[in-house]
Amino acid sequence: MSSEDYYEIMGLKKPSDSNEIRKAYHKLALKFHPDKNNSPEAIEIFKKISEAYDVLSTSEKKKFTISMEKRVSIKIIFNLMKIIFSIYSVVSLVNNFHLMVNNFHLMVNNFHLGINNSHLETDNSHLIITR
Repeated sequence: MSSEDYYEIMGLKKPSDSNEIRKAYHKLALKFHPDKNNSPEAIEIFKKISEAYDVLSTSEKKKFTISMEKRVSIKIIFNLMKIIFSIYSVVSLVNNFHLMVNNFHLMVNNFHLGINNSHLETDNSHLIITR
């Protein structure tokens, strides 16, 4: 039986959400349940209603499950991206700090070289050049 036939059996328009499917089933089940309806076709109609409900509610559950799985997957990917960005940010900060420390060491070394050179210049200033 096609899914459109199931919607027709339940008296629903396609597509219907899980609440509409559940309400239609309960209404028809009460009307055609063999304990409440003594007509000979009630048993067959109740079986068709039950089958239609089983198929439609299962497909609705599958759609919901797939939708939730996609949402969870997207959230996981987003959280992983945030973690990766955080790690990248920390690594960048560490690299920047490392560069800053290296620059500081270069400045200190240049300062010391400058002091050593200025000391040599003062020592050489008293020299007299003769030929």
